[in-house]
Amino acid sequence: MTSCVCRTIGTPEELAEVEALQRIVWPGDDLEIVPAHVLLTAAHNGGLVAGAWEGARLAGFVFGFLGFHESETARRLKHCSHMLGVHPDFRSAGVGYALKTYQREHVLRQGLELITWTYDPLLARNAQLNIAKLGAVCNTYLANLYGEMRDDLNAGLPSDRFQVDWWIASQRVADRLGGAPGDRPRLADLSATGAVWLNPPGPDGTPQPPDSSSPVVEASTTVLIEIPKDCLALKAADPVLALRWRLSTRAAFQRLFRQGYGVTDFVHAPDRGTYVLSHESQARAFGLEAMVRRTFSPDWRPLMGATDAKRRIQAGSLSETRFDEKLKTLVSDQQVLAVNQLPQPVRQYWPDAVTAKVILTGERRAHYLTDHADIAPYEDRLRDVIANPDEIHRNKRDAQIAILYQRLDEDHWLRATLWISDKHGLQNSIHSYRLAGVEEVRKGRRSGRLLWQK
Repeated sequence: MTSCVCRTIGTPEELAEVEALQRIVWPGDDLEIVPAHVLLTAAHNGGLVAGAWEGARLAGFVFGFLGFHESETARRLKHCSHMLGVHPDFRSAGVGYALKTYQREHVLRQGLELITWTYDPLLARNAQLNIAKLGAVCNTYLANLYGEMRDDLNAGLPSDRFQVDWWIASQRVADRLGGAPGDRPRLADLSATGAVWLNPPGPDGTPQPPDSSSPVVEASTTVLIEIPKDCLALKAADPVLALRWRLSTRAAFQRLFRQGYGVTDFVHAPDRGTYVLSHESQARAFGLEAMVRRTFSPDWRPLMGATDAKRRIQAGSLSETRFDEKLKTLVSDQQVLAVNQLPQPVRQYWPDAVTAKVILTGERRAHYLTDHADIAPYEDRLRDVIANPDEIHRNKRDAQIAILYQRLDEDHWLRATLWISDKHGLQNSIHSYRLAGVEEVRKGRRSGRLLWQK
């Protein structure tokens, strides 16, 4: 293990060393280098540039800046950790771990509790540090996040990334950093207790990419997904197989994350690396009590009976009679999409609209994910579409259905529709969520259905 000393970097000379180290860690394209003046500006405005020094040598660096995350009630500040680089001479010596713990202490002093960053989910070395050692968790998969990358490390595969959540003030993280054995799993124990291998090894014991015949799992089941022990070597030796790994694991993780699973651990062995995924309903067993609401499916909250429902639906959002009637209809596949307040135009044109919560049933969610599969990458934006639409239209056949549009790009809009009336006993419930073309929005305007636009 290294005896490096970590400290904040702030001088132009030291930042020039960080530029030089970036070229060593990510060789091949200077366009990927974050220049010293950007690093300096971020560091002077709430961000952090820190280095790990072995004597006079810069062994590694970490760079991050302030960002926002959505809590249950408001937007809150977080630290977005953008880059972590370690000189090849010091890899596997604990430099990355030392830099992350230094970063944690700095961010805690700022009064923040969350650090997020991205990494390639097929890199076992990174998974071992981020998930196993640091105690980060993940339920966000970003497909081809950066587009085509040209540096030698990333070229050749789509730039898929995990976005991990590191709840730095949690007991889980404190236990991991303190070396407490706690809930660290062993593959043999997991298999013995019924964990499901999504991609069991082949007859010769080599890892196999998941395929479309992977088993369907129940919410109470722990899921295991193995990845190559050295994806970079695999990419160099067999690019076609490496691409198959990328696309098959992308499909598997996206499906499980939509089902409420999250990555809670990583088991690293000399010849294999395996992700451990747990369902949000089991998260408390993994020391995630403080994060279960925010890290696992932060927008979707299952209603677990009357007591839990009363705690989650704000008092006064329904009359007592209506509230009790609604509780009788709640079943396990109904969920609440938390919206602090519906947009003013919705409440202006539909005065009966409830202003605290919007209900989404499992049936409707399954409908839009099945019939409109192209909406899946934008599922986590549904709450924002409802709370911050760019346009609101009235449905041409049912005046009690509100259509909310949010522009996605020049040719596409995100469309969410709400039952405003008590239709089907579900006032303020999601009717559908899908992509819409620009011509659909224009047609709604021409036909007089436009009620409001930003």
